[in-house]
Amino acid sequence: MIPYLSEIKIGLGVLLLGGTFWFGYHVGSEHGAVQVAHMQAQAAQYSAKLADETAQAYRVTVDNTQANAITLADSQRGHAAADAVARSYYQSLQTQAQDDARKNTHVSGCALDADGLRIWRAANAAISDQHRAVDLAPAVQSAGGAGADAGQWWHR
Repeated sequence: MIPYLSEIKIGLGVLLLGGTFWFGYHVGSEHGAVQVAHMQAQAAQYSAKLADETAQAYRVTVDNTQANAITLADSQRGHAAADAVARSYYQSLQTQAQDDARKNTHVSGCALDADGLRIWRAANAAISDQHRAVDLAPAVQSAGGAGADAGQWWHR
């Protein structure tokens, strides 16, 4: 019999077992490294896609904001122009009414009583009864219920 055969068998068994563990560890390590590299590539691809989508959303937001600002500016210019036209028209009406009152002094008096004046003003001014009562009080009092001052309401 060969001396130390049992020790040699034990040594070979340990070597075989160690080699198996090393091989399993090495294969697993390589597989893990491949998986990590694959996951890192996916994460980089997702980050790039997310950055592109974020940049695109930012560009769309900037474009929409600029378009809204231009629309708002155009709208404000349009409103300003309409206000200027309305103001000019109102001034011309007021000037014409004052000129007519100066030229036609015989019609500057008002023959309406307080109720008639209230109805006339409501029909022409289209304002509510509660506002009319407040507006009308000084004119009716100064005119003594009717008269020249009550009819010249545009001078106030």
